[in-house]
Amino acid sequence: MMYEYGTIEESGENNYPNRAPWSTILDEPVLTDGTEITTLNFTKGNDGWDPLPNLIANDDSDRDGILDADDNCDFTPNPGQEDMDNDGIGDVCDDSDGDGLYDSEDLCPNSPEGAIVDVFGCEVFNLPSSNFDIVVNSVICNTLSTGIISISAENTDYVYNVALEGETSGTVTLNSGNSFTESFENLAIGEYKLCVTVEGRDGYEQCYILNVEGPTPLADLINLVDNEGEVTVRSSSNSPFHVDINGTIYTYENDEVIIPLSYGLNKVIIFTDNECEGKIIKEIFVSQDVTVFPNPTSGQTRLYIKGEDTSVYVVLSDPSGKQYIAESRQLIDGNILSLNLSDFKEGVYYLSLQSNSINQTIKIIKI
Repeated sequence: MMYEYGTIEESGENNYPNRAPWSTILDEPVLTDGTEITTLNFTKGNDGWDPLPNLIANDDSDRDGILDADDNCDFTPNPGQEDMDNDGIGDVCDDSDGDGLYDSEDLCPNSPEGAIVDVFGCEVFNLPSSNFDIVVNSVICNTLSTGIISISAENTDYVYNVALEGETSGTVTLNSGNSFTESFENLAIGEYKLCVTVEGRDGYEQCYILNVEGPTPLADLINLVDNEGEVTVRSSSNSPFHVDINGTIYTYENDEVIIPLSYGLNKVIIFTDNECEGKIIKEIFVSQDVTVFPNPTSGQTRLYIKGEDTSVYVVLSDPSGKQYIAESRQLIDGNILSLNLSDFKEGVYYLSLQSNSINQTIKIIKI
């Protein structure tokens, strides 16, 4: 709470408009609780009189009986003015090592300059992040345990104990005997935790989370799209890839290729020179065209089938799945299949045709 009383200076100027808006204005030199106040004139007169130096000279901020002008700790009571190192700063507010803790509260008042200290003022052992060089080598194949994690230490003043946790676990020591370099070998793909401690430095531990990876599976690099009568292969890999179609192998380096397929069943195999990337295998059936006429039909209809097949397996069924025909039939004149629906009820029927080069289902309407 701020109180303000008196606005008339010796000059006669009224400073009422300049009062602080958030202060409590007093009409009399008495606080709101009845306490009388002593007013002072802080304006220098023509005689040069200034009360502030006298007020300051009589300050005793910590109320220890020693005026601030003579106190070697202005804000910390120390009536005895003890100063062990005679540096002009009292022991109770001296910070010999500059760690932010007064010596009176510092369990380790002589910590090295710039050292990291704990809440008690004692040095905390620490090593820079650059002290350890860690290298992770991926596996050659995703199914093999050929990964390696290597670690070396730059500071050779200590002996380091290194522990590895994961699918494979183990411990090694970095010392002068191995030039402060060691490795964990025969690692499988996965996440590992590597922790380092220092002999003779209790409480210090530095841990790292590491991942041993492997080749990207081919299925993540190549996209195979089946278009009618052809296949499109899109690759995000910078390496060549091979496409085996029905035993014939083609090699490509393009980002995208379109390969025509044969009528009938096509077996497509995509692979690279790195067997560890795996293979993409897909079977694609390309059917010959079939033309039905007439459709709708009142009875007799013919199917014109392209290709070299001499027979075709025919299945005729209704929407409920009931089959009326399920047999192999010879093609007339090499490519015609005749179908008589005169004795069938009106409605929708499904005609399934299968052969070496045909795999189609056709909707036929009987009227």
